[in-house]
Amino acid sequence: MPLSVIPTKLHAPRHTATLRRDRFAHEVSLLQKRLTLVSAPAGFGKTTLASQMIEGCSQPVAWLSLDANDAEPLKFLAGIVAALNKALPASVNATAAILASGQPTLESVLTALLQELTTPPDGTRSTDVVIVLDDYHQLDSQAADEAFSFLLEHLPETVHWVVTTREDPALPLARMRVRGELSEIRADDLRFTSEETGEFFSTVMTSSLSSAQIDALENKTEGWIAGLQLAALSLKNTTDQDAFIRSFTGSHRFVIDYLAEEVLNSQSEDIQQFLLKTSIAARFNADLCDAITGINNSAELLRNIEAQNLFLIALDENRHWYRYHHLFADVLRSQAKHNNIDTAALHARASQWFHTQGETHEAIQHALLAEEYSLAADYIAQTWPTLRKSEPEATFIQWVKSLPENVASRHPVIATYYTLALISYDPQSAQQWMCYAEQAAAENPTNAALAGILSICRAYVAGATGDFAGIISHADHALSLLPESEQTWRGAADILKGFVLWGSGNIEGAAQAVQSGYEAMRRDNEISGAVSSVFLLASIRMMQGQTPEAIRLCERALKMIAPYPLAPQGSADIYVTLAVASLRRGDNVQAHQHLQQAQALGEQSRLMETAHHWYIVKAMLESRQGNFRDALDLMDEAGSLRIPNPTPEFEPLEARRARLELAAGNLQAAQHWANHCELSLSDEPHVLNVFSLLTLVQIEIATAGLENTHSSLSEIMTLLEKMIALEEKPRPGMLPEVLLFAAYVSHLQGHTANARRYLDTAFTTPAAEQNAGVFIYELPSINRWIKESDYSRSAPSWLKALWLNNPPSHPPVLTKRHTTSAEPLLEALSERELDVLRALDSDMTGPEIAASLFVSLNTLRTHSKNIYSKLGVNTRRAALRRAEELALL
Repeated sequence: MPLSVIPTKLHAPRHTATLRRDRFAHEVSLLQKRLTLVSAPAGFGKTTLASQMIEGCSQPVAWLSLDANDAEPLKFLAGIVAALNKALPASVNATAAILASGQPTLESVLTALLQELTTPPDGTRSTDVVIVLDDYHQLDSQAADEAFSFLLEHLPETVHWVVTTREDPALPLARMRVRGELSEIRADDLRFTSEETGEFFSTVMTSSLSSAQIDALENKTEGWIAGLQLAALSLKNTTDQDAFIRSFTGSHRFVIDYLAEEVLNSQSEDIQQFLLKTSIAARFNADLCDAITGINNSAELLRNIEAQNLFLIALDENRHWYRYHHLFADVLRSQAKHNNIDTAALHARASQWFHTQGETHEAIQHALLAEEYSLAADYIAQTWPTLRKSEPEATFIQWVKSLPENVASRHPVIATYYTLALISYDPQSAQQWMCYAEQAAAENPTNAALAGILSICRAYVAGATGDFAGIISHADHALSLLPESEQTWRGAADILKGFVLWGSGNIEGAAQAVQSGYEAMRRDNEISGAVSSVFLLASIRMMQGQTPEAIRLCERALKMIAPYPLAPQGSADIYVTLAVASLRRGDNVQAHQHLQQAQALGEQSRLMETAHHWYIVKAMLESRQGNFRDALDLMDEAGSLRIPNPTPEFEPLEARRARLELAAGNLQAAQHWANHCELSLSDEPHVLNVFSLLTLVQIEIATAGLENTHSSLSEIMTLLEKMIALEEKPRPGMLPEVLLFAAYVSHLQGHTANARRYLDTAFTTPAAEQNAGVFIYELPSINRWIKESDYSRSAPSWLKALWLNNPPSHPPVLTKRHTTSAEPLLEALSERELDVLRALDSDMTGPEIAASLFVSLNTLRTHSKNIYSKLGVNTRRAALRRAEELALL
């Protein structure tokens, strides 16, 4: 089921009587500019002008009337897609399919829409199309602004936009103005001229006024169209036109209040009550009006109101659905409050009517406005388990936030699914809502599947906090509750249990558990879950030293996702895994290509929990190429994106950074990590600490070489021998590295025979060639030792080829960057972006920054991207350096 779009929003509003504004048709060509902006206060005829301008357009036109419900970016994009498919049938079917899939992401929809509008399925150049966004100011959403800005910047010149708005939106208008891509129509342009005012009164309002009276009204209203229309309506009910025109004065707000009251007072009592009561609905038809007002002649009243030109706008060709002019609707709602009309009761009736019609969103919205919170919660609980497969999670979150917590928390469905929504970025709140869900389930017995999902949530949180016993307990409980038909959730439970086996060193058991989860999700056609399972399984195989098998698994996943027009979530992680395999082999070129392929798929293709992996692998690649500053910047970016999750952390980010600091020649920074990592050379090696211990070994070896002291070599050797001697090796894939260090330490100790024995074993161990990169990249001193000694003669051919094709860079000494005079920004940072920039200048992680700013992690990432783009940088650290140069911090 696709994201719902009300069909009436896809029609240009029909006005019964309007004045032709032909002068704009001659002045503005919709096909010459990327954006035509019609920006003016209320009542200047923006919508009417836009509908007239497209009447003579020779190209397809997509129309979308916006309201506050479209502020969520996916809802906004769903409207654009629906409008495009109406104007150009089947033109954006792939994007529509993504919107119809379970939980589409903003990035996936933007990427698909861009692709389809740039290159149609037949490969031809897209035809020109005009897209009208009416009442854009209704969105009031930075996230929607950012999504639209992306489309404006990246869509081809064949896509032309018309935007009507009461205020200038937060779009790259300055840049577009400079590029000549923007046409602007503003209030001064829209004001009626004297000639248009005269024609309006005589033709549209059928009023007989003298030239002097028309000029007086034109002067008093300054061509403001709504003021003229209100004046004309009032003139129909006055006997002294000259006296009325003389008294007609004041600001727009005064005129609206005064004349609206005059217009209402001139209507019959039944019309007045009808207008006031029906104004609570954003759109209405005769049946809904009957339900709201309690009368049965709404159809007749609507015809009378339309005949009087009382700001009633038809929303479809059949004149079935209507709305009031926004300005008039505001006045009516204000008057309704002053007249003590029980609007809450009217909203409740509207909610019930929409519910019977199956219009979920409006039923819930009116229930919330009626403050019928229990009813709204019931509607949400009834529909969300199905609706979540197509609607953005942000819709559900906003609904729940609109409910009093004591109401939402009593609903097992709401509490459980809200836990799911919070679990990946706010585990603490998620745990509170888990308690609510359990209590609600105890008071109102719920189905086993829902209880099983809640147990999955508890298992996830347990894993994210390092409670492996909790994972097993909750995952087993979930499996005992979930019916066999719930394949995806049962598969998730198996994978969570696999994490425990993985972290305890039972790597093969973990592989079998993940394989079981993969097969369950494949049976349930849960493609994203299946792809993500392959990523986990490939990571396990590399730990076991079975890199060729890991590559085969990744190739299987790529075949799995090939039929999909847009890569499912988890697809980018497959390419990142292939990049890791390439780095281990020492193939930096191939690693770079895989990282590019991962990035090209878009952020929607990454798992949220592993989005930081790309930056880590990219940092490793940059380090190998001698770009140490970029590498450390990328590690900062990885740290800001990292989210606590149940996957065991075998290679802590801080330990990886220490290795990069060491490669960069910054021994002091690496030693700082060593002094604070709570590890020592006397610790027993196991699956979770072996990477960090080997990092400590690297630092100790480098320190011994720099200080020309070998006092710690015996302790290092003892640790390495423990790793080699383990019957169940914790990390078989790291054995070549362990043996290499053992050989080098033996050399430093003067034990030549041992050094040769360890080195020969390192060259011949099964995982050696698949981990060739460690022989030259982990410690340059080891690489030089092998190449400059007799051992180079016995080096295998794959290592000699690596020496020849990928000479390692010599680590420079890092120096502090000097501040230089910076070029001014082409586009200033917004206040919200400055808030984000200040938060980035802290030790907080990405999730912590998002929580502190009360935004989602995805919204934070969007802000960060905008900041990076404006500052001309790619990473967090570089953004802060640039901000300091510009005195923004």
